[in-house]
Amino acid sequence: MSLGSNTPGNRMNAMQSSTFLSRIARNQKGNALAIVAASIIPLVGAIGGGVDLTRAYMAEARLAQACDAAALAGRKVMMKDDTDGGGSVISGSTADLEIQKFLDYNFPEGKFDTGEITRTAQIDDEGELTITLATAMPTQLLKITGIQSMNLNAECSARRSGVNVDVVLVVDVTGSMRWDVDKNSGSDDERMIALRDASKEFLDILKDLQDQLSSSGLRVRVGIVPYSQGVNVGKLLYAEDPDYIDYSGEPYSTNIGEPYMATVSGKYAWKNYAVTGTYDDENLHLDAFVSAGLAETTPTNPYAWKGCVEARSTVKTINASSAPYNTIPEGAWDVIDAAPGVEVEGQVAPKWRPYFAPPWASSSVGGVTVTGNKYRPNATFMDITKQPWANLNWRMQNDSSTYTSKAVRYDTSYSSLTTAGHYKDGVATTGPNKNCPNEAKLLTQIDADGVTALGSYLDALEPAGGTYHELGMYWGLALISPGAPFPNDSTYLAPGHTGEERGVNRYIVFMSDGEIDPGISYSAYGQYLWDHRTRSNTTEPKVEHRARFRMICEAAKKQGVKVSTVAFSTSIGTTDKNAIRDCATSEDDYYVAETAEDLNEAFQKIAQNIGYLRVSK
Repeated sequence: MSLGSNTPGNRMNAMQSSTFLSRIARNQKGNALAIVAASIIPLVGAIGGGVDLTRAYMAEARLAQACDAAALAGRKVMMKDDTDGGGSVISGSTADLEIQKFLDYNFPEGKFDTGEITRTAQIDDEGELTITLATAMPTQLLKITGIQSMNLNAECSARRSGVNVDVVLVVDVTGSMRWDVDKNSGSDDERMIALRDASKEFLDILKDLQDQLSSSGLRVRVGIVPYSQGVNVGKLLYAEDPDYIDYSGEPYSTNIGEPYMATVSGKYAWKNYAVTGTYDDENLHLDAFVSAGLAETTPTNPYAWKGCVEARSTVKTINASSAPYNTIPEGAWDVIDAAPGVEVEGQVAPKWRPYFAPPWASSSVGGVTVTGNKYRPNATFMDITKQPWANLNWRMQNDSSTYTSKAVRYDTSYSSLTTAGHYKDGVATTGPNKNCPNEAKLLTQIDADGVTALGSYLDALEPAGGTYHELGMYWGLALISPGAPFPNDSTYLAPGHTGEERGVNRYIVFMSDGEIDPGISYSAYGQYLWDHRTRSNTTEPKVEHRARFRMICEAAKKQGVKVSTVAFSTSIGTTDKNAIRDCATSEDDYYVAETAEDLNEAFQKIAQNIGYLRVSK
């Protein structure tokens, strides 16, 4: 008999086999090794991905920071010839080199094991500079997954924006500006030409800033103050308020009781004309003089007021001991920025009076020599209440019949002041307006018309006269400060634009090619031979005027005005050069220019630093 398969033995074998397989199936000790072996590649990929991604994130963040820095730096120095017709930054240009310099510093080649960085730099029609950067970083652990590198990219933009800008150029137009650039003599007008060219480049850069700000309703304005031994702002003051000018019965010399003597010698010596006396106050009524000037749109009559004003009354306590020059003494109205009638520390600010150079006797004319007092005005021959200037005498005549025992007379010929040598382009070398420079230019918006107008204005500047830095700085501050006599709003937003008005950043750019040079000839401070306004003797008071210059610089900085200064030429002495340096807001705002190219570069750098630069994206 056959038992078949369902025998106890077979059933036992089947049960034993089933139990063994079940144990194997249930036993995970052997499977763990296989599972780990199978999952190690994705596990390493996952961990490596986190490590490499973190490295990539850090590298890309640093690349973005480097991009921002490069965009700001490149936009700051960019000049109009740094881009091609399509707006791309030209390789090797000033902006291109500056961009690369900042990239090299903030993200040098090979940082994070990155490869070569490719970049583009493009500026659009609104003046926004956009930089794109691209590089690749090799992976470390992701290579096991076949990923050999990761791409890194950054894009950034920079533009000037944020605030309105007011700038005043205070420029030296003294006689030395006719000299060669490289020498302390000459007549090539090179310094004046260099100033004109540099100033026009300055305007072009600010025009670029204006173009950017226009879309936000903001503006850029520029004013110009030419200075020598006077500043021509009188007609501008009169237009603001006629009561700012006092021209009736003003004393034009100080009664210090010192004796004077003028002796006529030469071929008329036998007449023994000698004049003696004391210096007296001469109360001049300049109504006709001022009125004739106000009636002119351009200065053609050399006997009419051109517009210069004298410095106001002051004190004799300002000198080198006044350092650090941050406190202005009471009564120093030649330094205090306040309109007439305004009370400052219990005192009321006085008016300005017209600049009026008294007659000047040549030491020798036609064989007649005059010694002693060559500069004193005489009451008889300074009576300008009579018209047309019949008794106003400017140069000594040869006609013996004109000499009297009372005074040496002067040439009354009108034509004597109309020749090119005596009165050129509105700048007189003799007469009542002697060495009064061209009229200052009030703040003008730098749109296309403004650039053209100011460019023409610069072309017309004529150098003449001595050097008084404080006069230029005083009126530069007066033109730009918020208060009278030339009030300027502290905020502005163009009509048609919505939102709050924005603030105004203020800048003064001061340039001189020479040392302070107060002489005994007439200036806005009178004549030191008898009119001792800043010190009690006749010695040329360079120290006193240098201290006033520094005092006004400090006053400007206290008002929040950023001051940049440029010492132009090699002829400026160390003392005056240091004063120009210390006038600046910081060492970085002071420039030395020994050539026309240096001056142009200095003005460009200053212009590029004006305005608020920001990263736009």
